[in-house]
Amino acid sequence: DTESGGGQLSMDYSKYQIVYKGDYAMNHMDLLTGYVDISQFDGVTSPDYRVFSLSDKQSYDKYYLYLLQLGYHRKVFYAFGQGSSHLGRWRFPTNQFQSFFFPNPPLSEQIKIADHIDKTTSMIDKLVDKSSSAIELLKERRTALISAAVTGKIDVRGIEYE
Repeated sequence: DTESGGGQLSMDYSKYQIVYKGDYAMNHMDLLTGYVDISQFDGVTSPDYRVFSLSDKQSYDKYYLYLLQLGYHRKVFYAFGQGSSHLGRWRFPTNQFQSFFFPNPPLSEQIKIADHIDKTTSMIDKLVDKSSSAIELLKERRTALISAAVTGKIDVRGIEYE
């Protein structure tokens, strides 16, 4: 953050890349723990990232984002990598990336697919939140029950346990 001075600063930005809002930023240096996303800001990123945008304006950016992210999740790109995976540097070479084929359905299908993923992940996120809240409530009730039993507020004598 150049306004507040927070975040990481480099001594030399000469090899850094300009990233515009809507560009993809992809960590191609580390296929094991790297990732890809669409930038929400104008700024710069290190030379370790691949920065690109869609050239076909009849393509939906979120659809391709999900495809690229799937390549990381499912280790699809891993088979095309080079380097030292045991050192965390399993790279996706530029020539391999440029010759990689992605499914290219019509724009209307791309939008439907991405929207379906958005709706499904939103539903799953809500279920995870509800489950987490239920777990926390059960932990609180368990603690309260144990406390009540220990302090004698409830009589647990004679209760059979299995």
